[in-house]
Amino acid sequence: MSAEADARPEKEFGNAFFQAQMKHTYAQVSPQAVILCLFVIAVVFIPVGAATIIATDAVFEWSDRYDHLNRCTHSNHGSAETHPLGNSTVASGCFTNVGFRLDQTLVPPIYIYYRMKGFNQNYRLYAKSFNEAQLSDRDYGLSDLDDCDPKKTPTDGTITIGTETKALNTIPYAPCGQVPWSMFNDTISLFRVPDEATAAAISQDTPVLPSGVTPICVGDAFSRSTNKPTVATGCVKEGIAFSQDVESRFKANPSSSASAWTGNGYTGVTDNAFFNEGYYNNEAGHRIPLIPDEDFMVWSRIAPLADFRKPYRKITVGLQRGLYLWRILERFDTTSLGAEKYAVLATTAWIGTKNPTLGALYLTMGSISLVLAFGFVGMYIARSKE
Repeated sequence: MSAEADARPEKEFGNAFFQAQMKHTYAQVSPQAVILCLFVIAVVFIPVGAATIIATDAVFEWSDRYDHLNRCTHSNHGSAETHPLGNSTVASGCFTNVGFRLDQTLVPPIYIYYRMKGFNQNYRLYAKSFNEAQLSDRDYGLSDLDDCDPKKTPTDGTITIGTETKALNTIPYAPCGQVPWSMFNDTISLFRVPDEATAAAISQDTPVLPSGVTPICVGDAFSRSTNKPTVATGCVKEGIAFSQDVESRFKANPSSSASAWTGNGYTGVTDNAFFNEGYYNNEAGHRIPLIPDEDFMVWSRIAPLADFRKPYRKITVGLQRGLYLWRILERFDTTSLGAEKYAVLATTAWIGTKNPTLGALYLTMGSISLVLAFGFVGMYIARSKE
């Protein structure tokens, strides 16, 4: 030992800390306590698991894939709709029809979802490609929108708004970013088909439906700014987004001007038809989302997995047994991405949507706890007799 160590006072090494003799408390778990805890877990988990499975079995769910039927893309489309562009129009989109039979009566609320498979929203640069200040109507500058690149502003060029000429790359999209730009924009509607003969007359790309087919829910019969219906329909759009998004996060609703390029369009005099109609520059028909639109709020909630579904509409009328038809106006190109699109019709229960895995986990944990409890009881009795 060195002379320096010899010089240290003996009490430095003799205290409780150095000798690991600090006061401490530890639990002495008795066999009876362990057995009791296991029985309590079993008594709670097994009934909850059984109730969950019963509830999830009562949930109805129907899903139809539709992207592969017409393989609609931006270049390969059926001219299902036309978009004004200055003094001309541009055609795009495909009508896709998918029929199905409902074998049971459903009572409201009934939900329509869209499901995406093979589309990754959780890529880091994509997930942050928007601006919170812009969404919530707080002050921001052009330099604050760098995360929105390459959909921060239009590309090089100029625009004349009234008598003012500005560079396009000084007018930000509102909202900016890849998240708004890639928003799901198919229109999904649900129709009732009266009989088999009418159903047989409808092909997968029939542009005009025959008489007798009645609408249940028209997906685009809603205002993008107020989310209220513009015509009478049996479903609602309000309420599909999180309440905190509606009340606080997505509060802005800017108008198109020399400082914002929005989906509201512009009624004044300009030399850019895309700006006037509220389209992304050089993308006729691709309308910029409106910030108060609940469809946009739903899409902006980033999905953690590549297979996800999001709420689209809530049906407020009952559905009787019979024939039904998905009538979908396809605009969102998944064929070029190798992804898939589905329309989903579902009900809910007190546990939410169909979730048999949760009930199975409860039952498994409860059963294991019960087996262990009885095993420990046997071991405890055997040891007591020794």
